[in-house]
Amino acid sequence: MALLVVWPAGAAIAVEISQRQSSAVVDEAAALGESSDGPDERVLWRLLQAKKYRELKRQLAVLQQHYPAWKPPSDLLKSLQAPAPGFRVQTQAKKTARKPQPSIKRVFLCEDLPDQWRQAEWHLPSHPDQAIAHYHRLISHCPFRVKQQTLEVAQGKLQPADFVLLVQLSSAYLPPQAIDHFRFEAMKNQWLAEKPGNLAEHEQAVGQISALLAKTRDSRLAAMIGWRFFDLRAYNQAADWFKQSANWEPSNDDALYGRLLALEKLGDHSQALSLYAQIKQPTKPMRALAARSYKAKAWQAFDRQQFDQAEQLTVQAQQLAGQEPEITELKAWIAKQTSRYDEAALGFGELYRQTPKENYARPYVQSLALVDRQMLADRAAQAGGMMLREYQRFQAKELYERKQFQSAYQLAPKLFPALAAIDSPGIDGGAYLRYKSGEDGLGRLDLFKAPVASAFYTGAGNHLFKLELSRIQLYSGQPERCRSAIGGLPPDNPSQTACRNNPNLFFSPTTRLDHALEIDFSYRREGWLSPFVRVGTTPIGGLLAPTITFDVGFVQQTEFGHWGLNAYSQPIRQSILSYTGIQDPYRNPGGSSLEWGRVVRTGVKSSLFYRFNDDWNASGSVDAAFVEGKNVEQNTSIAVSANIGRNLSLGGFDYFSVGPSFNYEHYANNLSHFTYGHGGYFSPEHYINTGLGVNFLTKEGRPYVVKGRLSAGVQIINEASSPWFPLNNDPFGFYPGDHRFGEAFDFELKGVWLISSQFQIGAGAAVRKTSGYEDYSGGLFVRYYFNSRKASFSTDLPDTMFSTMY
Repeated sequence: MALLVVWPAGAAIAVEISQRQSSAVVDEAAALGESSDGPDERVLWRLLQAKKYRELKRQLAVLQQHYPAWKPPSDLLKSLQAPAPGFRVQTQAKKTARKPQPSIKRVFLCEDLPDQWRQAEWHLPSHPDQAIAHYHRLISHCPFRVKQQTLEVAQGKLQPADFVLLVQLSSAYLPPQAIDHFRFEAMKNQWLAEKPGNLAEHEQAVGQISALLAKTRDSRLAAMIGWRFFDLRAYNQAADWFKQSANWEPSNDDALYGRLLALEKLGDHSQALSLYAQIKQPTKPMRALAARSYKAKAWQAFDRQQFDQAEQLTVQAQQLAGQEPEITELKAWIAKQTSRYDEAALGFGELYRQTPKENYARPYVQSLALVDRQMLADRAAQAGGMMLREYQRFQAKELYERKQFQSAYQLAPKLFPALAAIDSPGIDGGAYLRYKSGEDGLGRLDLFKAPVASAFYTGAGNHLFKLELSRIQLYSGQPERCRSAIGGLPPDNPSQTACRNNPNLFFSPTTRLDHALEIDFSYRREGWLSPFVRVGTTPIGGLLAPTITFDVGFVQQTEFGHWGLNAYSQPIRQSILSYTGIQDPYRNPGGSSLEWGRVVRTGVKSSLFYRFNDDWNASGSVDAAFVEGKNVEQNTSIAVSANIGRNLSLGGFDYFSVGPSFNYEHYANNLSHFTYGHGGYFSPEHYINTGLGVNFLTKEGRPYVVKGRLSAGVQIINEASSPWFPLNNDPFGFYPGDHRFGEAFDFELKGVWLISSQFQIGAGAAVRKTSGYEDYSGGLFVRYYFNSRKASFSTDLPDTMFSTMY
């Protein structure tokens, strides 16, 4: 008796047998020795004996399609008790299939559910299309309960994309609400399985699921969407999804924490802390995040120099996180910026002991230097390593800022590479000139120094030696014969008429000096304490024998600036009389004549520079001196100066300072005239100069450096009356006193330019208008370095260009 088994027609809609499966079965049958008319049925019986029913059903379906004329053995079908899905068996007598009774079909298909689900699962993972077809048959022909159970089972077995297809196929067999549920679950699983590669793909996937998500209000999925936006660094969108997740489920700590993290990444620490304050029971990660936000806001307040607010925020962070390194660092920086240097040093010292690194060693050195330098030196020497290097770096930076370049380079050569060969020996040569207005033969002075040659050498890194030789020429102009107030005759005396009429007396004033030589030797040691010595002469070859000049002193650098003290003896270069001396122009032929002049100023000077901060500074000096010369009345003087500067931060300038200045000078005697016993130098009873000044220096370490000064103001001059011949106990007469009020102007500019690695040129000019006369100076030079230099610095500017001309 033949058996006809027919599957419902509706079940065939999703059944497809791949060519690859058919080929595999045929190949297997061929291996067992099948004929061209039909397969070898032994393999089927073996599967039955092994109770591999699923494989047996699959083999029957494949062979039925491959061999349409072949009929499965009836005994095999009876033993199987259930036909394999997806095939139709026909007897030879019946060409058309008979439909089984509905009740028989449903009992067979819908009641043995575990076995049916296993049959569908058997096709996975290689043939998901057949598994979908099997699940679909159950859903389309079984009761509602089975439909739901089948979809739930399929959800756990199929890949997300395949489950989406199954839900679509099942939409006609379930209520819309159930389909929405499974569609959402399908899309959710698909979304979870397919991690997007970029933000655009993620936004597209979220757009597909967002409508169903709004209906289901799945807080967990919303949080997961937020995390994916977070991973893609789309922090604004992440924060929005975390917020939505928390709205749907306020107790969702994952969403709350995610939103806090997103706000932190966005830098919105204020909103993060506001959200944190609303959380009743924050988790440990939330507290840690809030502490980070407090610290971030503290750093922001610190950068704005709102140190009180920064300190309050640091305390709040400490309440959450305890005393941890970043909080210690914050407190130390705040203490440093509020001048609590002992607290700052303590904090940075503790951080350095825990983690020795540069970011802690450097501010520790800077803070302790303002508390106890000796302690700092001892601890740096004891610690060695990084601490010692930072201490040397700190010293080098301070020395660099104070223009002690050679010492700075010696301590930290890598810190200032432009200072390479700053200690190179060299030679230079130049020419300088000066013109000072005044009455011809008296106050006027033309000074010409050419050539000016010098050689310099640095030993042991910061000991600078320099020797300079200058050829001097002077000219004062020709005074009016027998009429000038000069020499041994009283001014406006009738004897001057006799001078003009008496051929036995002749008028021969000293108006010129040619080929004189000036020598200058100096030593200076750079460093925190800079002693210096200079020894020289007044011009050799002048009318009067030269005398020794000197300048001995030191400059002490301090944390607030520097101060200095020096003793000196310097010539007064205001006239030929004061500089080198003159002869009495009224003399008998062959007779002796008076000689006087060559005035030197010997005294002590103290100076101070105080820097209040980066913007304001003050400087001042006090100078007391004893003035004397050959056959010149002795004199004393005192001078005081004070300046206040406001430094303007201008690009390209090392400093650009603007501020008021005040100068006062007093002499005991007025010896400014040119009769015998006078010195021919400006010596007022009171001299007051006040005005506004500008001082500037371009950036150091460039091919060129320019330094300048400009001041303008008013001056008050009171000159006392003075005897014609101050050395006489019984004076013949007096020069009247004088009072003047007028403008004062002072301008000076000089610079150097490194035109190659070993050649440097320099030039300068100065203009002065004071005490009733005008003064113009200028000069240039060429310098050669024996080693290759990289840049120019302010110490390359020639001090002798002006300091040895006034």
